[in-house]
Amino acid sequence: MTASSRDHTPFEYHGGLHLRETILWMDAVEPRPLCFVSHAGVRGAQEHQKIISTAHTADLLRALAATHGRGRKAREPQALVTPTGRKFTLGNLSLELFPSGHCLGSASLLVRHEGQDLVYAGDINPRRGALTQPLEARHCDVLVLPVRQARREFVLPPREQVQESLLRYVQDGLEDGASVVIFCQPLGEAQEVAHLLLHNEIQVKAHRRVDMACRVYSEAGISLDGVKQLGRTKSTNPAVLIWPLSLRNSPTLRKFSGARTALVGPEALDPEARRLASCDAAFPLSCRADYNGLIEYIKACQPGKVILHAEPTTDLEQDLRALGMEVTSLGQPTQMDLF
Repeated sequence: MTASSRDHTPFEYHGGLHLRETILWMDAVEPRPLCFVSHAGVRGAQEHQKIISTAHTADLLRALAATHGRGRKAREPQALVTPTGRKFTLGNLSLELFPSGHCLGSASLLVRHEGQDLVYAGDINPRRGALTQPLEARHCDVLVLPVRQARREFVLPPREQVQESLLRYVQDGLEDGASVVIFCQPLGEAQEVAHLLLHNEIQVKAHRRVDMACRVYSEAGISLDGVKQLGRTKSTNPAVLIWPLSLRNSPTLRKFSGARTALVGPEALDPEARRLASCDAAFPLSCRADYNGLIEYIKACQPGKVILHAEPTTDLEQDLRALGMEVTSLGQPTQMDLF
């Protein structure tokens, strides 16, 4: 991006995305006085002095803060909570949160600033599920979109097909007398997997992070009460365990030696991620948009300008420019822990 184009961009990146000449940051990875947090899985969300979020996101952050083990507890920022669809002001800014479809409490942010409608999308999921509010797209002058899989080949198969394959894999393992360990993100995919298994009368045990997040879902009226935190006692009975992908090599898993393993999430489409996970199977069940979903969402927003908050995204930039859109890239997206 040239200096002249940067001067006309209302956002800047310095360890996080910042709306110029305001106190507002978005999903920043470094501690900030005030930051909008689009969902509870954002890295660094608990490090800010104050956050703007939905109530469910704040509840999840509080629950996850208590899961650091051995008496440790993550810092809890002061949360300025607001429901989706309700406008409010911050100085001379007019703001509104609206559903992004990613996980419980996830939201995008609409900011009215200097006569322009600016949208920070956060992680979006256009595939409507049973556990979240459906994604909304808002017309805007500037759309900022975090992007992690901006390659044309990143296309998810039909959701029902992936769910059926995963369910069959788990059932086959249990019938053969083997435990099954499912590695995924502890927020989003973990609850989707738990809901699928519980709906099919399969008992689920989970890491405490997954368990605590599931409790918040249940309190929100999305019943995941069948998820049980993994105990410390040894058991010879086959079990289905949902475990954070970042804790792939946890010593706790040693008592499940011989278990069948599965990688679940958008990472299942990435050959390098599959190699690092070293699982027996991989299932691309995702709570984020694939390449086609990104394109359709951007088109629905009808933005005057698109800012891709991302690593190099040549495919996406080319395709958006072919549609006549003005596109720039800025900084790197907020990553979730993988390995």
